[in-house]
Amino acid sequence: MNSADEAWLSLLLLALFGLLFYLRIKFPNASRGRETTVLVVATIIFFSICNLFLSSSTATIEKLSEAQANMLKP
Repeated sequence: MNSADEAWLSLLLLALFGLLFYLRIKFPNASRGRETTVLVVATIIFFSICNLFLSSSTATIEKLSEAQANMLKP
């Protein structure tokens, strides 16, 4: 993962946690069901963001590994 991807990943995760914090302050007496729903949606978004960025870095690693393997062939 390059530094631009790391910055975007950090920014998006910070925005997600900021949104959760904002919702907690804005609606302090939310029902238990609504809190659970928001946390489930936030969890899905969190893992989707992580998967998006980590899958792109995995593809880069696989390309590098393939290039290195080709260099080692006689």
